[in-house]
Amino acid sequence: MSMNIKEMKDAVIKVLETVRSVKLIEMWNERCENWKYMEDYIDHNDIDELLYGCSPSEVLNRIDTENYNMNDDYVVDTQYGYRSFDFADDDNSPIELSDLAEYIVMEEEYFGIDELAELFEDDEEEE
Repeated sequence: MSMNIKEMKDAVIKVLETVRSVKLIEMWNERCENWKYMEDYIDHNDIDELLYGCSPSEVLNRIDTENYNMNDDYVVDTQYGYRSFDFADDDNSPIELSDLAEYIVMEEEYFGIDELAELFEDDEEEE
């Protein structure tokens, strides 16, 4: 018997929990680009490049001062300003494993991860 969509998403989430942050961010950004969710796109935290040409008041308005650290590796532009983080599971990270799992299941995108490809192969064999 093949897995239903919820079971498949749950299985994908278990695999995602083992994936390194850098790979998760890459996967997340591909999801953002393909499904046009650019408000959740993650950039490298190069504040000089992100705010190039902004006046000091614009800089202050574009940074969420409570959730931004210039030493963090990544940044996302929210309605409240830039917020930063280091790892995919940090509080300021926009990555939701359930949303990424939905993308993977709907698009059958494996991102070169053998465990994900195996989930879909096993499911096809059971049908």
